[in-house]
Amino acid sequence: METVTAILVDDEQDALSILEEKIKSLYPNIQILAKAQNTQEAYVQILSQQPDLVFMDISMPGESGLELLKRMPKHNFELIFVTSLDQHAIDAIRLCAVGFIVKPINNSELAHAINAALEKVYYKFEHNRIQNLLRNLSLPISQDHNIAISMKEGAHFVRVGDIIRCEGWSGYTKVICANGKVLISSQNIGEFRNMLEKYNFYEVHKSHVINVRLIEFVGRNGEEVRLYDGTSIPVSRRVRANLLEVISKRNR
Repeated sequence: METVTAILVDDEQDALSILEEKIKSLYPNIQILAKAQNTQEAYVQILSQQPDLVFMDISMPGESGLELLKRMPKHNFELIFVTSLDQHAIDAIRLCAVGFIVKPINNSELAHAINAALEKVYYKFEHNRIQNLLRNLSLPISQDHNIAISMKEGAHFVRVGDIIRCEGWSGYTKVICANGKVLISSQNIGEFRNMLEKYNFYEVHKSHVINVRLIEFVGRNGEEVRLYDGTSIPVSRRVRANLLEVISKRNR
């Protein structure tokens, strides 16, 4: 199950601790990025962290949770209210299909609200995959395509041309990108070789698949290549003879 990120907002520290403990116990795949005890802190955390899910207390000193929502520039997260409001307010929330939990928190009600929110979050994940699929199908095969990299927290989309190299590592794969990011994928190096070979990537070693377009230097005996980020990669004996031919075709 894919990891979903969340931020908890409540002015009471005890309430935050209880909610966090219950979420971790019931849904270990929900990663709590931050906890906020006022709306100013919540505003900053939500904008910077971009969570999938926000648990929001409505009644807080000063600005309420509803007032915070009004001034948010966008609402690209699923929302679960944590409230002790009267039945009229709860009915209004329910009519808008927004999740809510009434204090004190009951485990079954919490699970019901979270399950409904997760369905919407996972739908967004799938929609993102479909958007990238349609984009890739509309373009000829090129390094402008996007690739979904499976990670612990979900799928991370990267432009193929922004990948410098992939390195096999303890059954996982390190994907090194031009912007300096290193993504750890649960897919093995063989899967990346198969996905990327049509995009001018080449397996120079059993643990290394490189972007041929980003080769800067080839050693005299073909025993290693240096990529544009300065990394030197060993070249296995079995592929050395084909390496120069592969490089000569890289811009075709």
